[in-house]
Amino acid sequence: MNSDKPFGKIRNWLFPIYKKELNVFLPLCVINFCFTFGYSSLRVLKDSFVIGEGGAEALYYLKAYGVTPAVILFTIIYTILSRSFGRDGRFNFVIIYLILFFLIFRLILYPYSQSLKLDKFYDLMMNKIPSLKGLWSIVRNWHTSLFYIHSELWGSYALGISFWTLANDLTSLNQSKRFYGFFPLAGNLGSALAGFFVAYIFMGKPDSILISVLFLASFAFITYNYFFKSISKLKTDHKPTKKIDKTNKKFSFKESFSLLSKSKYLIYIAIIVLCYNMSTSLIESVIKDRWAEYANGNETILTKIGGNQIMIGGILSTILAFFATYLQRKKWIYAALFTPLVFLIVSSLFFSFLYFDNFFGKVLHEFGISNIFASVVLGWTNLVLVKASKYSFFEPTKEATYIPLDEESKIKGKAAVDGVGSRLGKGISSILLTIFILPMGFGKIKNVRHIIFGIVSIVLMIWIWAVKKLNAKFKVYENDK
Repeated sequence: MNSDKPFGKIRNWLFPIYKKELNVFLPLCVINFCFTFGYSSLRVLKDSFVIGEGGAEALYYLKAYGVTPAVILFTIIYTILSRSFGRDGRFNFVIIYLILFFLIFRLILYPYSQSLKLDKFYDLMMNKIPSLKGLWSIVRNWHTSLFYIHSELWGSYALGISFWTLANDLTSLNQSKRFYGFFPLAGNLGSALAGFFVAYIFMGKPDSILISVLFLASFAFITYNYFFKSISKLKTDHKPTKKIDKTNKKFSFKESFSLLSKSKYLIYIAIIVLCYNMSTSLIESVIKDRWAEYANGNETILTKIGGNQIMIGGILSTILAFFATYLQRKKWIYAALFTPLVFLIVSSLFFSFLYFDNFFGKVLHEFGISNIFASVVLGWTNLVLVKASKYSFFEPTKEATYIPLDEESKIKGKAAVDGVGSRLGKGISSILLTIFILPMGFGKIKNVRHIIFGIVSIVLMIWIWAVKKLNAKFKVYENDK
C-alpha cells in the first residue's frame, strides 16, 4: 500500500515527484534529453543530405526500400539478442552500434563523400529511366543513404524502444501518470536546443552536428551504466498482470508477431502507431516537396528550415507538456485524441491553401509574399504543431498503455509495435508514393496532392477509432490496479 504523503495543489501541478524517486526520474530525463537532441539533429541533417541531392521524391524511395528492410532486419537481431541478454545487454548493444556507425561516418564516409558517389551508375540509369531520379539518387549517394537509415534506427531503437523500455521497466502505472508528462519536457528541451544549435551555432555544418551527437550518445551510455546497470526492479507500487519466467522462455521473431496478432490490446496500439507514422510521412512528402522547390538544392537553406522547425517545436512541446500531464492524469482518452485532432485540423488547412493557391496567391501578391514562401511557412507550422503534440501527448499516452502488461507483451510486443509497426506505417506510405501515386503524377508529388490528402483523412479517422477502442481496454487495466 502506498503511504506517501499527498502533494499540495501547486506541487501536484508543477512537480509531483517524491524525493526518493529522483534517483530514477532524473537519470531517465538526462537519457531522454541526450537521445532526443541526437535524433533531432540527425533528422535535420539526413533530410538535407537526401533532398539536396535527389529532391523530396528520393526520401520515399529510401524509406520504402532502405529504411523499412533495415528496421525489420534490426528487429530480428534485437529479438535474437533478447533471448540471451537482459535489458542491459539490449540497451548497450543499440547505443554502441549507433555510436560506432556515426563515428565511422564522421571519420571516413563524410570526408570522402565526393569520391564515394556512384556517378557513372547514376548517369547511366538517368539516361535509361530518368523518371526514377529519386531512386538512382539514393543509390548514387549510398553513404548518405546509410546515414539516413541509421538516423531512422536512432529514432526507432534508441529513443523509441531503448529509452521507453527502460522507463516502462522502472516505472509503475501510478508513477507513469506523474513521470510521463515530464519526460517529454526533457526531450523537448533537447529538441529545442538541437534546433537552435543546428541553425544558429553549428550553422548547418555536419562536422559539428555529428560531434555533438556522438558526445551526447556517449553521455547517455555512461548515465545508463552508472545508474541503472543490473538494476532489475525499482518499482514499489505496481505488480505485473502476469509473471513470466524469463530464464526459460525464449521468443523468436515470428513469435513476437504472433503475440501481437493474438492481443487486441496490442493490435490497437499498433494501429495507432501505424496511423501516426503513415499520416506524418504522407503529409511530409507534400511539405518537403515545397521546401525542396523553395531551397532549389541549397542544403544550408534546408538545414535552416529544419533547425528552426525543431527549435520552435521543442519550445511549444514544453509548453504543451504541462497541459498534457494534467489532461492525461484526468482522463487518458482526452490526451490520446489530442494529436489526431490537431493533425486533422492543420492538415486540412494546409491542403486547402494548396488547392486554392491561385486565389490565395493573388491576395498574398498584394502584400509582396510569394505563393511558394507562404506554403513553406504553412507547411513548417503544420510540422511544428504535429511534432509538438506528438512529443507532449502522443508518446506519453502510448507508452502508458504498455505499463500494465506482462513482461512478454511489454518487451516483445513493444519491439514489434514500435520497431516494425512504426516503420511499417512509413513504409506503406512510401510504397504508395513510389509505386502507385507518383506514376499517376508523372513522378511529381505536387501532381497527386489531392490523393495524398484523401488517404491522410481516412488514416486519421482510423486512428481516432483505434484510440476509442484502446481506451475501453486500458480502463479495465486501470481499474484492476
